Amino acid sequence: TMIYQQIKSDIISAMKSKLQNELIALRNLDSTIKNFAINSGNRSEISDNDCLTAISQMVKRGTDSAEQFKNGNRNDLAEIELFQVELYKKYLPQQLSEDELRTEIRNQIQNFGTVSQKDFGKLMKHFSNEFKGRADNKIISTVLKQILEN
Repeated sequence: TMIYQQIKSDIISAMKSKLQNELIALRNLDSTIKNFAINSGNRSEISDNDCLTAISQMVKRGTDSAEQFKNGNRNDLAEIELFQVELYKKYLPQQLSEDELRTEIRNQIQNFGTVSQKDFGKLMKHFSNEFKGRADNKIISTVLKQILEN
């Protein structure tokens, strides 16, 4: 796939350029993607969808870890996590802003007919697939709740 090939080629570049921190982060990403693909039954080929899901998880995990490190006054470790998060984000598509997300969700909800808060789970599942790699589920959830409340 396009994303996975890009990551592989960036690993080679990082090795040649002796960029140790990038190399560690990219190898970590590579093994996470491989594990994710194997666990979801795609042994033969790694799809862009596998990559997006794994990368999104890595970004979320890294962001959460950085926050915990900051709270524990370990800014050195927080910086490493944030460095990796920024590196991983390069492989994700352009992120949607909250406003763009709100507009997209409003437009698509009309296709579902009448919806209420009890449809939240079904809608959340739809939108988290729809915006995979382009928006964090936490933001999708917040926007969806606001729309359903009004």
